[in-house]
Amino acid sequence: MAQAEQMQVGNQTVDTPRLSGPMIIDKIKKTSFGLKLNLLELDILVGVGGKHYSDLGHLEDEIEYHLQEYARPVLLSFMRGGKLFHVLTDRVLGVDFLPVHGESLQSLSSLMRNVELPFSSDMRNYHIYCDQDKQAELHSQTRSILAMLAPPFWIMSQRFFEGAIVSTLAVATAFVVHWMLGLLTYVILCLYVGRDQHKLGQSFMGYRGFRQILCIAGTTEADAQLTALHLDSELKFIFTSKKSQQRRSKPVPSRSIGE
Repeated sequence: MAQAEQMQVGNQTVDTPRLSGPMIIDKIKKTSFGLKLNLLELDILVGVGGKHYSDLGHLEDEIEYHLQEYARPVLLSFMRGGKLFHVLTDRVLGVDFLPVHGESLQSLSSLMRNVELPFSSDMRNYHIYCDQDKQAELHSQTRSILAMLAPPFWIMSQRFFEGAIVSTLAVATAFVVHWMLGLLTYVILCLYVGRDQHKLGQSFMGYRGFRQILCIAGTTEADAQLTALHLDSELKFIFTSKKSQQRRSKPVPSRSIGE
């Protein structure tokens, strides 16, 4: 909920409510969580928890309230270049916001008039990676059971075939020496890959020449992929969903949003 700021008037301290409304990212710190979510300067926060900014108080206060009150990730809705996308966060972003006002606020209000924001009950974060040729891949940020039970197969599913071969040979060699050593090696591999699968996935993508460019919350991979294509039409997904192949709507002009 919106908090109040204190202002000194004469000898008295008066509580003044913080203004509500959309907030534009002015600066992203190198250590901020917003950077890990691939947010950019000039991204505009327009909703929190599936609610439009016009129905909320100060948006930064709303984020803190949701995280403390519900103890689960909160869905944040942003505008980038006139295009809507969402991210889930389990902590404050650590970025500097400024209020949107003037012509930018009028244009944004007109753009958001008929927009419905989703709830986060069935949504999850997806990371989008691309190489220098705009070849793109999408990876879910949920933990994979395959990584915990069959690490070599999970490594192979990440298309890091050298790693899959090395891990398989390591386990096989340990079993040849002694079955107890082989079992211990496999258990350690399961624990390590299962615990650090997200970091390993990023390392595998970097090894293949891919870098993370977007973090998008969606109900399915197809939804996240479609949103990514709206944000960057030059992306060419290696594995393209049928939904993202459908005709996309015409981009909304963003001449005054964020300027």
